[in-house]
Amino acid sequence: MRLRPLSVNHPSVVAILTILGIVALGLSAHPAAAADKVVVTLEVAVKADTVAAVIAAATSEEAEFLGELPPGRDIYLVGKTIEIELKDIAKKTDELADDLEKEDGVLWAVPYDENVGGTRFYAWSEDERLNGAQGIDLRDRLDVSEAHVHATGAGVTVALIDTGFDLDHPLLESRLLPGIDLVDGHARASDWKNGLDEDGDGVADESHGHGTFVAGIVAQIAPDARILPIRAMEADGVGDMHVIIDAIDEAVARGADIINISFGTITESRGLEDAIERAQDSGVVVVAAAGNHGADEERYPAALSGVISVGAFDSTADGIATWGGYGDWVDVSAPGLEVVSAKPGGTMATWSGSSISAPIVAAQVALMMQIDPDKGAKDAEKIIRDTARKVTGDKQSKEGLIQLEQALQKLF
Repeated sequence: MRLRPLSVNHPSVVAILTILGIVALGLSAHPAAAADKVVVTLEVAVKADTVAAVIAAATSEEAEFLGELPPGRDIYLVGKTIEIELKDIAKKTDELADDLEKEDGVLWAVPYDENVGGTRFYAWSEDERLNGAQGIDLRDRLDVSEAHVHATGAGVTVALIDTGFDLDHPLLESRLLPGIDLVDGHARASDWKNGLDEDGDGVADESHGHGTFVAGIVAQIAPDARILPIRAMEADGVGDMHVIIDAIDEAVARGADIINISFGTITESRGLEDAIERAQDSGVVVVAAAGNHGADEERYPAALSGVISVGAFDSTADGIATWGGYGDWVDVSAPGLEVVSAKPGGTMATWSGSSISAPIVAAQVALMMQIDPDKGAKDAEKIIRDTARKVTGDKQSKEGLIQLEQALQKLF
């Protein structure tokens, strides 16, 4: 009989990724450490060449092969039942993942917990308009028209790992490549509601539309870029670490030049860091949102080396928004307050958050890579940082507000 983790309030044995919203990101609560030991099954998600390799690896580590995880991506669950103190569960699960990864035929292994949860993020703002939404027009705020004299993103592929996408939205349909749904195993990365409250916050599907909105940002800044849609998160904006890692690898395999990640976690993960490094080693530029937690604590993968981390800029404060993640670990900022973009159903709306700021920079990189594919990728982070404008607000990123056209000029 398969044993489950003790409860959702058990010390987390998986990093839970959530869409970055106005509320700080968080993992499940940790109970006080107890001296008494409990019997628990440590669980690890394993990606391998073959199921035989997983079974052999599990046997070698005196663990149990528990079957394939949906939706059929050659990712398997391995469990090891032991008696352990509560405080050691996360550590021992990490060690089991490390040991399994060393076995022949195993590509990667990360801690797993199916009792995922997360925090609510900033959904549609109160001034939402179904059509002709009132908010920041990026074409005016960022001198997009001037930038388009030099580049429009032609020939560049931007992968968006997110909640799903309105594939028929008039702003998106001509720009989308065939994508994939890694949550439910569908060939289409559609943006849909399931009516479930996966994160347990009392609200169902509050992240519905997030991926569509992010894609609309890229379409406005880099209108000729190809957008690769990858659904890796539920409509509540919650995702599993093993799915996110799979999504990063899938984006690379499908030829992405840029990967945008508008979500994050407070927990460092070797598996996530390795996936980012694999992408970077393949020449892919990774851009990630810095979070909406109103503090300078790092978020991942935004804080990882080589990732362009982006905070939400508020023009009224001339700095990071009061609710945004900030500090020297945040490379630059981009508009993130009441920005207009695509909404499911073919309409437009406004939204706020660092989730909105990150794709602006991803699209900026697309423009740069059209001008100079090699330098635009290799030197993207340096050029974007060097051309950013210093700001005066109390909360700042390391370099300030991006300057779209100035960055492009560096490539001529």
